[in-house]
Amino acid sequence: LLLGLLVLAALRRVGRAADANAYHARVREAVAMLPKRIGEWKGHDVEVPPAAARLPRPNLAVGREFTNPSTGEHATLRIVQCRDARDLSLYYPPVQYPANGWTLREAKPRHLPALMAAIPGTVYRFTKQSAEGSNEVLIYNFFARPDGSIESGPAGALQADTHTQALGAAQFQILLGPTMAKDRRDEVFRTLIAAALPVMDALCVEEAEA
Repeated sequence: LLLGLLVLAALRRVGRAADANAYHARVREAVAMLPKRIGEWKGHDVEVPPAAARLPRPNLAVGREFTNPSTGEHATLRIVQCRDARDLSLYYPPVQYPANGWTLREAKPRHLPALMAAIPGTVYRFTKQSAEGSNEVLIYNFFARPDGSIESGPAGALQADTHTQALGAAQFQILLGPTMAKDRRDEVFRTLIAAALPVMDALCVEEAEA
């Protein structure tokens, strides 16, 4: 009886691992389909920060910089998904940026504009002094979990439910320049995140099983 229970438990673990592998492959496929042209915005792939590349169990880490030729504006979309949600704490902006010489000036939790509904997120403002002068960046940041929830801070990503623990969580960042007006920043966020909605759908277990 004991041997039978052990075999059953082992088979269940194998089944969960197979399900998780299929899930992560589906998310990678969705990210691979992200468009490089979104309206007037033209994008190209860029390297992700070293902190993202060094994550222990990443499923994917991608960066795409977009330029609007009509306005000269720039924006960068980053998506990082980890098999263990706890790893995302290493890439959380208040941890990642100060570790690389940036100073956190502002952190504003707010509902970020999206097409269907507002997304709970946080807007961070960082500055950095160097020999070349001063730099400033604004980061629209949120976490997406397999249960379909969106979180404005690290707590949701770190407290993954047991049944989705092997599926991890994802972090979305959109980086914008400080000279862009707030309404314009919100508009750019709405435009770029709309293109990433298929990725958010792929991250959601309920959507994938529907």
